[in-house]
Amino acid sequence: MLLASLTYYPILDVLIGHTPGDVDPDRFADTWVAHATSTRGH
Repeated sequence: MLLASLTYYPILDVLIGHTPGDVDPDRFADTWVAHATSTRGH
């Protein structure tokens, strides 16, 4: 899921001109890192 989200975000931005929920790149990155570190080893 984490890998898919890394590819899905920029692909949608290129294909349709915006991201899901129009989340800005910094917020996406911060949230992605928080999720990745909270699910380590699970």
